[in-house]
Amino acid sequence: ACAVRRYARLCSCCRGFAIETKDRIVSSELRSHRDLVVWQKSLDFAETIYRLTAKFPANEQFGFSMQLRAAATAIPSGIASGAAQGNNHDFADQVSTSLGALAQVETQLELATKLGLLEASQSLTPEILQLMRMLMRLRQSLLDKQ
Repeated sequence: ACAVRRYARLCSCCRGFAIETKDRIVSSELRSHRDLVVWQKSLDFAETIYRLTAKFPANEQFGFSMQLRAAATAIPSGIASGAAQGNNHDFADQVSTSLGALAQVETQLELATKLGLLEASQSLTPEILQLMRMLMRLRQSLLDKQ
């Protein structure tokens, strides 16, 4: 895998993607959801959510914590499911579902901060915005190819 990948986006060739690096764009055939940087970043994001919620009080471990974890896990899972569908329309639908899950995580993190479960310094807003932009670009690219 290319170590300097910034993000992946679908290119003009059906089911292919382009990797944008500092210097150039390299095209390749999409072999797996694992090739998509947005999937890789969303998996890292879900891991971060798991680590944050592990610090929640015991009385929140089976309520709020589980909701946050489920929503965070749905983001990379939706991307993986969509990539496996075999057509751009279904893939775009799954990416939309991942966007919805990301919005849920954002809302739940905001509430967790208001409830004092998280410090404001633990904000994941930059990561959320980056994932949101990546997912929106991927969805639009898929829709443009229909």
